[in-house]
Amino acid sequence: LMAVVDTDLTAGVEVGRIVLGVLPPHGPEETFEFDVAGARAPERPWTLAVEWKGRPLGQVRFTATAWLGAEEVVATRTETDFVREESREVELFLARACVAKDCDEGETCRRGECENVNVIAEDLPRWTGPPVVDGGRDAAAADGDAPADAADGSVDAPADVAADVGDAAGPLQRSCEGTGAAGC
Repeated sequence: LMAVVDTDLTAGVEVGRIVLGVLPPHGPEETFEFDVAGARAPERPWTLAVEWKGRPLGQVRFTATAWLGAEEVVATRTETDFVREESREVELFLARACVAKDCDEGETCRRGECENVNVIAEDLPRWTGPPVVDGGRDAAAADGDAPADAADGSVDAPADVAADVGDAAGPLQRSCEGTGAAGC
C-alpha cells in the first residue's frame, strides 16, 4: 500500500506539520511527521510505502493529521486491507473543506464529504509511481538531508528513506519519501 498525503491548506499559515499514523495488522501504530512549513519542507505530495511481508494479510489504518503549532487543524483516516502481490494507493487528502466538519462514528471527512473509513482494497487505484525497493536505513542521512546512495546495492527513489520494522508475525516494510519525514 502506498499512502499519498496532500492538502489544500496553506503551509505556514493553516498547517505547519502533518503527522501520519500507520497501524498495521499485528503491530503497534507508528507515526511519521512531515514539517511542511519550514525551509526544508519536502515537496508534495508526501508518500509512505507499507508492505506487509508476514502472514496473514490484514487491515491497515492510516490517519493523517494537519497541525498548526499545538492545534489540530484537520484529520482524515482510511482503513483498508492489503492485496496480495499488488501495490494500491491510499489517498489521505487533508481538505480545507473538512476543517471543523463532524462526521458520524465510523466515518471520516474526505474532500468535504463524510464517508465510511473502511475502503475495499480492490477499489483503491493501483500505485503507478516508482517502486520502493530498499528495505534498510542505510540510505538515510543522519541530519535529514536527501539520502546518500545505498551501500547495499539497493535502489532508492530520490529523497526516499526506507526501513524494516518487524514483529512476531513478520516485518512491516516502510519507506518515507521526503527529506522532512521524522521517524524513518
